[in-house]
Amino acid sequence: MDVLTISLGRNILKNGSREHERMRGYSKYLEALHIVVLTRREHGYSKEIHDGCLHVYPTNSKSRFQMLIDAYIISRRIAKQVRNTPLIISAQDPLEIGWLCVLLSKIKNTRLHVQVHGDYFSSEGWVGNSLTRRLRRRVALSLLRSAPHIRVVSERIKTSLVERGVYEGKITVLPIRPELESFLSMQHIFRENPPYTFLYVGRLAPEKDIPRILFSFARLHSVHTETHLRIVGDGTGRKQIETLITSLNLKDSVTLVSWTEDVPSEMQKADIFLLASLHEAYALTLVEAMAVGLPIVTTDVGCVGEVMKDGVHGIVVQDRSVESYSKAMERMITDTQFRKACGVRGRETGLALSANTPDGYAHAWVKALEV
Repeated sequence: MDVLTISLGRNILKNGSREHERMRGYSKYLEALHIVVLTRREHGYSKEIHDGCLHVYPTNSKSRFQMLIDAYIISRRIAKQVRNTPLIISAQDPLEIGWLCVLLSKIKNTRLHVQVHGDYFSSEGWVGNSLTRRLRRRVALSLLRSAPHIRVVSERIKTSLVERGVYEGKITVLPIRPELESFLSMQHIFRENPPYTFLYVGRLAPEKDIPRILFSFARLHSVHTETHLRIVGDGTGRKQIETLITSLNLKDSVTLVSWTEDVPSEMQKADIFLLASLHEAYALTLVEAMAVGLPIVTTDVGCVGEVMKDGVHGIVVQDRSVESYSKAMERMITDTQFRKACGVRGRETGLALSANTPDGYAHAWVKALEV
């Protein structure tokens, strides 16, 4: 069986990256895995990669719009070359890429499979105030209702699709496999006494709602002056965050640093992990924090309720108020035994999740395509 997929994952083009190695593992169970990656010329990827059964093709396009056209041209050429084995066309999302894959599957008269990594429907978090996103979501739902086979990464996403008329029998739930080895090699250093450090790691983007973290921390810090907040990441929201830190007079108690690949070390040195996202596909950072043994304060997104559980691994804040989030942060530093228990149980969960080997997951990924 050959699989042709169109992806936004530029890291697949980096030899030795986790994404490349993951795709190479999947390809071992296939005749060939062809991945067309949407890239622009300024990204610097122009060469195809052929690594055993894994074949990766950058579009190397002039513009964002041109990427879709180039992806179609490259994908159609690949599809024409596949003659002796069954071909599955798998879309990495149900948005524009999804409709491009629908077109390709009809022209080639081959099987279509749609993957849903994003949580577009369970809340208004992804849409926000964007009329464009609202329209894209409506069109995506139309695609999913007609698609013959769908793979989602969480029960939350499956439930949201079924509630909107997508036939349950064609949905397979296969969560992301967290690569926890480097996190499990780090042991969180539990502290019974202050100072305590809160940590956020991730993109600095509007959907992460980092301002809520800052407002909540400011409220907490006015009483518990020994606390510190560390924000690790890069993104479009950086300037807004820097301005807010200054306006809240938090320059001495909040550290904002650029992204690092050594996330396990950042988590090991912290005391509580924070996430305040409006929506998440899976929220992998929560699982990584748990593997280190870091207790969590989070909103109800992604794998919350399935993997990360309220009162077991930390606190899930259900409403959007700063007061509620700040109170959860305060409980984490004042209830020492609860904080310690959350960390211990989180690490136990991380160890259990790591039992799913890369090869075992790769086999399950291919099986999900065959359903």
